Amino acid sequence: MHARECPPAEHWLHAVLFVLHPIVLAAFAWAWARGHVAIVRAQLGLTVAFGAYQAVRWNVRKAAS
Repeated sequence: MHARECPPAEHWLHAVLFVLHPIVLAAFAWAWARGHVAIVRAQLGLTVAFGAYQAVRWNVRKAAS
């Protein structure tokens, strides 16, 4: 379904994100290990907000079609 629904630019973006995720995860682990609590909390907040946005976006898109 994903390959059918997404334009080529989005496939490219997903490829870039596939490469960046391990780097971001390592940076997050480093911040956590060093006690940078503000960074960890900010990242958690951004991740939860983006997840909520995606849930709403895809459900509204599904309901519209």
